[in-house]
Amino acid sequence: MPSQFLNGTVQFDEVNNNSVKVTVKDHNLVVSGVYNFDDRGMVRSFSTDFRSITKNDGTLERRKWSAVYDNYTSKDGLVLPDKLMSTWHFDNEDLAYFIGTNLQYSFN
Repeated sequence: MPSQFLNGTVQFDEVNNNSVKVTVKDHNLVVSGVYNFDDRGMVRSFSTDFRSITKNDGTLERRKWSAVYDNYTSKDGLVLPDKLMSTWHFDNEDLAYFIGTNLQYSFN
């Protein structure tokens, strides 16, 4: 995605000292989300209201969705999160449907 940042389809807006709203425009589709950073500049979370979930009847519904990054550790000279949790936010409850720990990374 880094090349996407250069073609004018991605817009960054500061929310506060530790948060940035990222908006992506592709033709008539516009979506956005907010990245939150800690004081060291590490991504702590991402949230969006533009993630679609498939309902039981097969239709799509936009819902709030978030990812939390935690337990940053140094691996091969890179500082990377060792834990990731993805959550759907429903009206009456939150559903953490993915919790990954001891994450492994590979780069080509």
